[in-house]
Amino acid sequence: LILKHQRMFITDSTCINNSAYNTYYDAKGDAINIHSDLIYNQNDKFVISAAADYYNYYKLTEPSGIAWNLPNMTGALKGLIYVNDKLVLNSEIFGWSSTQTKITYDNLLKNKGSVDINIGGRYRLKNNVSAWLQINNLLNQKYQRILYYPSYGINGHVGIILTY
Repeated sequence: LILKHQRMFITDSTCINNSAYNTYYDAKGDAINIHSDLIYNQNDKFVISAAADYYNYYKLTEPSGIAWNLPNMTGALKGLIYVNDKLVLNSEIFGWSSTQTKITYDNLLKNKGSVDINIGGRYRLKNNVSAWLQINNLLNQKYQRILYYPSYGINGHVGIILTY
C-alpha cells in the first residue's frame, strides 16, 4: 500500500515546554506500508490475532528525510476467550518502534519504542445489560508514544453497556 501526502507531527517551538505539535502534510512525501494479519478462530470460542505493520517513508521534502514522530514498525497480538454465554475475556499486547522528534532545526530527540499490555472482560448481566472492565498498561510502563505526552501508569476503566 502506498500512502500519499504523508502527515507528520512537528514540535511547535513557540510553545513554552515544547508540548504542542503542528500537523505537517508533506505534499511529495510517500510511504509504503506492508501490513500482515494472522487470525485463528476456534468455533467462535477462542480467537487470537497477530498484526504487524512496516512503514518506509520516502521522497520527503523535509531535508533530513525523517518522518517526524512516526514509527517504522508497529505490532499487536490480541486474544478473546468466550468463557460461556455471559463472560468474554480479552487481552492485547501492542508495541511500536522508536520515533524521532524535531524540537528546533538543530535539536533532534529520539523517542524510544515500547510495548503495552492490556486485559479486560465483559459480563452480560441480562439480555440488554452488560458490565465491562479494562485494565491498561498492566506492566506500569513509563513511555511517551508522542514526546512530552507521558503514558498513564497502570489504569482501569469500568462501564455498563445498555443495548436496545
